[in-house]
Amino acid sequence: MSQHHKGHFALKACAISHGEVPTQACFDANPLTFIADELYGANVDPLYPERAYIPRTDFEGGLVRDGSGYLFHHRFQLPANLEGDLVLIQWHYVTGNSCLDVGYNTYHWPSGFYPGDLPICNQPLPEDGSVIVFCLLRYVTCKLLLTNRSFLATHPIDEVCLSSFGTALS
Repeated sequence: MSQHHKGHFALKACAISHGEVPTQACFDANPLTFIADELYGANVDPLYPERAYIPRTDFEGGLVRDGSGYLFHHRFQLPANLEGDLVLIQWHYVTGNSCLDVGYNTYHWPSGFYPGDLPICNQPLPEDGSVIVFCLLRYVTCKLLLTNRSFLATHPIDEVCLSSFGTALS
């Protein structure tokens, strides 16, 4: 991620056939569940299990960076009933630098994560992205060819998406 605006990531999935156009309803019916933050230790939010919160840039020990930006290593679980040879992943990045999304006041923030005392964002958040910033727009929908679930057991979704985009959409 090249720009850091605090907040959280949420992932949704949609299984389609080749040539089929996915619908937002399909993605909305298949939210992924956040399992673990392998780099910074974000807690699972029991009220919003789809959210992977990201630490501030002043996180103790610092954020891991590469030549293009900040790195994150999150593990997510696909819905149990989701199956298919072509699974699309939709990645939303909800920022937390100008207002706080609903639920931020109940989350148990680890040290170095709390985005600050900001007003609550107007709800619902607009679908056009005027409040939601998608992580580098080209990353919104990640096309993944998944032939079996064991692939995801060893490849976190964020790494799979980033490596897929690096070759497919550059």
